[in-house]
Amino acid sequence: LDLTGIKKINLDDTKITDKSMKVLSKVPTLQEVYVDETAVTDKGVYELAALPNLKIFKCERIGITDDGIKCLSALPQLNTLDVGLCEGITLKSVEYLKKMPRLSALRISKTVIKPRHLGGFKNLHRLSCEFSSLSQEDIEAILSMTSLKRLTLTGSNLTGDQLMSFARLPNLEMLMLSGCRHISEAQVDRFNAKRDSVFIQTILPYKKTYPRNYSYRNMLKANSALKNNPDKTTSAYL
Repeated sequence: LDLTGIKKINLDDTKITDKSMKVLSKVPTLQEVYVDETAVTDKGVYELAALPNLKIFKCERIGITDDGIKCLSALPQLNTLDVGLCEGITLKSVEYLKKMPRLSALRISKTVIKPRHLGGFKNLHRLSCEFSSLSQEDIEAILSMTSLKRLTLTGSNLTGDQLMSFARLPNLEMLMLSGCRHISEAQVDRFNAKRDSVFIQTILPYKKTYPRNYSYRNMLKANSALKNNPDKTTSAYL
């Protein structure tokens, strides 16, 4: 392939190996690389360290270890990292994550790293920790991340009281809580009575972006109108 000028490449679930990463290392314009569920290992990650403009690296369920995370910490522009289901990393990686000066979005789902290990991360805008058993220590660590805008806790054991505590996060815009069986619609309503501008996704479909004037109550009204009008096929919010 002629990759001249390419900024983004998605190779998820392909048969690529570390050899492909060596090819990508020669494309200095690359800003986003996606290699979920591939045979890429630390060796391939070392090759990507040559990319001066890499901002997003998504590598769910690959053979990366702490050494690979250490290598990524040297990338000056990296702001988004997904290491979900990467069983090779340990808590040692937290030390390297803290050295990433621009890191603002992190996914640690189903790894040994939990929110309580990230309490010192003040600049995170997005955190994903899905299908996890959260302790009160984890909740307190999340509350210390005052820059959070989007929090994904899909399939967690979050309680109603813990949900209400997130109303203290001053910049929160979106909570992804599908599969959280301890969270009821009444508790979501209670939260949104306090923070109407925060979108909470439980079972409803959602988009990545919302109108500037978004509110949870308006979304429910729009969906109610949609149900009552079978001729209408779209909604203002969904």
